[in-house]
Amino acid sequence: GHLARSIASTTGRGVDIDVFAELEMTPERCRDLLREIKTTRYDAVVLMIGMWDCLSVTDAEPWGVDLSALIDDLLFRTPIGQDIFVVPLSPASCMVVGSPRWVTDFHAGELNAQIHGVCALKPTTTAITLTDVGPDDIEQHRTSQTYRAIAERLAPTLIAVLSNYSRPRLLMLDRVDEAHRQEALDRLNIVDTEPEDRFDRIATLAQR
Repeated sequence: GHLARSIASTTGRGVDIDVFAELEMTPERCRDLLREIKTTRYDAVVLMIGMWDCLSVTDAEPWGVDLSALIDDLLFRTPIGQDIFVVPLSPASCMVVGSPRWVTDFHAGELNAQIHGVCALKPTTTAITLTDVGPDDIEQHRTSQTYRAIAERLAPTLIAVLSNYSRPRLLMLDRVDEAHRQEALDRLNIVDTEPEDRFDRIATLAQR
């Protein structure tokens, strides 16, 4: 809500934001979740990922490979020009009771290096660095004020990039992946069924 209001107050335009969150949000789980969502309806996708892996002390390099695969999969299934933003971890965001601060700080830095490295190689993908967002960030449970501060730091980058409407947002129809096509067809449950007028009309329109 804070992010939507922050963008709307600056641009004067309505903003529709959907949030999809899970406790154990690894890159692999995020990829599976996004495949169930029609991401083509969004102008941008913002990924805030890595907290669980930071707490789990996941090896940074394989995690970066998984993050790269996640972004590649997202790029494949989204329109040309759709923007992807990845928010690196704030070290304090990995704080848990009893965990030494230096451990989470160090590992968050390792994962953030992977985020910046991966984003630098991907088209229309931006890593957003959050600066200090106030004293609440050092606590395990954040307040509304903390999330407002985070939104205020995310909004300028989102606005600056999304204001560039010169890039086309067209589906990349030439990048057909046969496995994805077959999977989508199987989900329709229309193969080897009786003829139906509605599907015949769709097929006729697609051939024009």
